[in-house]
Amino acid sequence: MDWMISNMRATALTLAKTQLTSLVLAVLICLISFTSWLSDQPQTAFDQLALGKDVTEVSQQEEGYHVHCRTLNDGGQCLHDWLERGAKPVHVWLGNSQLHAINQWQPGETTAPNVLHQRWKDGNHTLLAYSQPNANLMEHYLLFEALLEKLPVERLILPVVFDDLRETGIRPTLLPLLSQPSIVSNLSNTSIGQKIIAQNTQVEKQSEIDLKGLSETPQKRVESYLNHQLSHYWPWWDKRVEARGQIYFFLYRLRNQVFGITAQSKRKIIRARYLDNMAALDAILVRAKQRFVDILLYIPPIRNDVELPYLMREYTSFKHSLSEKAQGPHIHLFNFENLVPAHWWGANNSTNMQDKTELDFMHFQGPGHVRLAQAIDEAVKTMDKGVSR
Repeated sequence: MDWMISNMRATALTLAKTQLTSLVLAVLICLISFTSWLSDQPQTAFDQLALGKDVTEVSQQEEGYHVHCRTLNDGGQCLHDWLERGAKPVHVWLGNSQLHAINQWQPGETTAPNVLHQRWKDGNHTLLAYSQPNANLMEHYLLFEALLEKLPVERLILPVVFDDLRETGIRPTLLPLLSQPSIVSNLSNTSIGQKIIAQNTQVEKQSEIDLKGLSETPQKRVESYLNHQLSHYWPWWDKRVEARGQIYFFLYRLRNQVFGITAQSKRKIIRARYLDNMAALDAILVRAKQRFVDILLYIPPIRNDVELPYLMREYTSFKHSLSEKAQGPHIHLFNFENLVPAHWWGANNSTNMQDKTELDFMHFQGPGHVRLAQAIDEAVKTMDKGVSR
């Protein structure tokens, strides 16, 4: 009996080793296949994946001047060029990718901020626009505080994008602003500002502590050596950030495939994020009043030829809330939902594993940008005349 048990154990162990070896080989083959594919791919701009293959980011320069910036990296150039153009009072236009992307772009077409700049360039004020993909109102609040430090802001043009109220947090490109004492001091005057500071400076400080603790330690030296050697002998090592992004994007599409999520799926508000963003909007309105800055709020264009991907009771409640907030002579709210006709919209990349294009609810064609610039121009004229909405 003992020898039978021993043989069974040996057989089971051999089988387990065989299965483990097969699994390891399969993983290695998949890894080699993935890294081989990855090495042939161009570097992916993951913040642009949502734009779609038919959507083009357009250069944000007019006559050699930067009038539309994206991050703090090019924000300094916008400020420099503003001085070069005469340092006039500024109308600041904040937004998301709707401001810097054109669906089915044609040569010669440009974005709404650039069109508006052309209209205003010989007037008594000038335009500066800042847009980032999926920008939320907490980020707009932080950026607005920073711009108030640098510019004579006369008016803030601010789209309140319902979809972006599902976003939260501050992206890394804006975090350096939290190292400026004057900005932190102003943010500290509001509860949402305090939350922005607490959530982001703690992470940054902990990261600095961790790095400081590692400096000049054997662990740090070993890690630096291994990174150098792996980068030298294994070219795929430098692609690890790209690999993480590709894996994350794959999992995102897989999740959407499993749950049947598409661009037209109904998206509920995320209550905590919604409240944080609306609190940031309140803070913007208060800060603008303190600095005698007029505010042009607007509900951005969205395609109207199909059912919206929102729960209508939530979307209606959101618009009602904006109307309640837009009280006072320095705040005007305009509804541009139906400004851009259906035939000026386009398609987007698939959000799941199916290789099908989906309807784009955010980005429109060149004529839509001209229409939006005209609408903003007319809205500003209305505000300047003091005409009631």
